[in-house]
Amino acid sequence: MKIKKYSNLIDKIQNTSFTEKDVYLCFFLPIYKLSGNSKIYKDFKGNGNKLIINGEYGKVEIRNRLLTEFHLKIFDAIIYCGTAALLEENRVGIYYEEADVLKYLNMKTNHTKFRETVKQIADARYYVNIEDYSYSIGIIQKHYTKKETGNSKNLIILDPDYVKNQKLNFGVNYKKIYDKISNIKYHTIPSIVRHVIITSKTYLSREYDLIDVLKKIGFPIESEKGVRNIRSDLNKYASDLEKSFGIQYDHKSKKLYYSNLNQVEFSVCDIDSLKQYHGKIFSYRNNDYIIRGIMGESGNFEIITDQETLELNLFYDDLLEYLKKNTKDNSQNRYLGKSLFEI
Repeated sequence: MKIKKYSNLIDKIQNTSFTEKDVYLCFFLPIYKLSGNSKIYKDFKGNGNKLIINGEYGKVEIRNRLLTEFHLKIFDAIIYCGTAALLEENRVGIYYEEADVLKYLNMKTNHTKFRETVKQIADARYYVNIEDYSYSIGIIQKHYTKKETGNSKNLIILDPDYVKNQKLNFGVNYKKIYDKISNIKYHTIPSIVRHVIITSKTYLSREYDLIDVLKKIGFPIESEKGVRNIRSDLNKYASDLEKSFGIQYDHKSKKLYYSNLNQVEFSVCDIDSLKQYHGKIFSYRNNDYIIRGIMGESGNFEIITDQETLELNLFYDDLLEYLKKNTKDNSQNRYLGKSLFEI
């Protein structure tokens, strides 16, 4: 696995297309356009503009807006064409020229649709519960036109929780893969590609059942027609899928195979934060443990203690918060051993 370590957050955001949390928590649904007659949309509206997804790592409640692959394409293009910057009060923004983004996306002069889409991204909010740890997260906090910024560029300000997510999660470097994903002409396949790449990094997995992947990315598999369409599209795109991403699709077994791990560059900003917890007392399920080391990859961590090894199913940034809430100093018996955290 190739890992690019960035010395600061701005560089990482500027060079990251997507992170593991974006993929696992289904921030963007694997559908290009939602129909008002679709079951997922009706469920969303019928529940007061709320949709609950019980994913592999926990429960995610989407509120206000359902975002799709089209929203993600717009958001990624803003980062790709724009410039990340550190603003006042440690906020992170992306300056961009709207015309450049529209040209890149082949949207000609459709400024109205573009601005409506950005507003919809800003409206969306996610409430996440993983391992009894709950928090909320958005993507765009505010967006400004040139007139409002007094600048020659438009500006989006990223939600602080999204910035935190970007800092502490593995990302995929877009320079080698963004154009390829952006140019996929079939719907849902971009979401499949993202999932396979990130999951292969995490579990070194090589074989994926298509239906299992669709469940994990939040595709409504109760739509038999939708599943059939995806299988058909994969058959048509199979050659390009392998050529561009190293992902093979076997239409007979309906399985995906991935063997391109070393050609994808993963980005990371802060992986040493776990060292501060070595030697501290960790309170877990009514017991106190002294932390001797932490090992793991992404959503699966082992806390090695003076008594036993504890297994936690948490994302990296969630793990940091979980440890912060449940540890205290152990000044009388501080362990000064070497960090066992590995990628």
